[in-house]
Amino acid sequence: VEYIIIFIFLLILSAFFSGTETAYFHIRKHRKETPEKIKSVLDSPQRLLVSLLTGNTIVNVAIASLAAYITAGFADDYTLSKSTLILMEVLVVSVVVLIFGEILPKMIAIKYSKEYALKMYTPLKIMMFILSPIAQGFNAITNVVIKIIPFRKEKIFDSEEELIILAELGEEEGTLQEEESDMIQSIFDFKEKTVGEIITPRVDIVSLKS
Repeated sequence: VEYIIIFIFLLILSAFFSGTETAYFHIRKHRKETPEKIKSVLDSPQRLLVSLLTGNTIVNVAIASLAAYITAGFADDYTLSKSTLILMEVLVVSVVVLIFGEILPKMIAIKYSKEYALKMYTPLKIMMFILSPIAQGFNAITNVVIKIIPFRKEKIFDSEEELIILAELGEEEGTLQEEESDMIQSIFDFKEKTVGEIITPRVDIVSLKS
């Protein structure tokens, strides 16, 4: 019986981590009238994400280990095939965790993100404090990996020519007016011009007294 209670407790923790992650990052994406205490957590998104993922991973590993231990003991007591029982255990536990530890809490968190985030704020702060030593270690490793891997920065346009061609096509297809197309293309003409071609010399300026 105690193992079942522990299993349910771990499942609740899994739902907490999954739902909280979804709620907070859903709010971060659609920030509207966000309470200050939630904003304070969202100001460190990487720390928040690493803490939640660390906690969820630890809990899910604990669930799998506990289920395997219970299954092995059950097989020994009733002289049943361990391989068959473990296969069944993996399937059953996977479905239970997926439904009650992932899908349901995430769906609720998306629908009631603000309310969910507010209710889970205190438990979240407690969990972040408890997991901070482990989470900081993973965070440091992640930062090192990010620096090592040369991520390519995305570009909207690879060259000036591409943008000019798109402007011309837009004019031909009617999505851009001629003036708009000319304005876009003229942007790149500035680098071909000197300052003297753009400004009016002071001696040619006619001014009026106010």
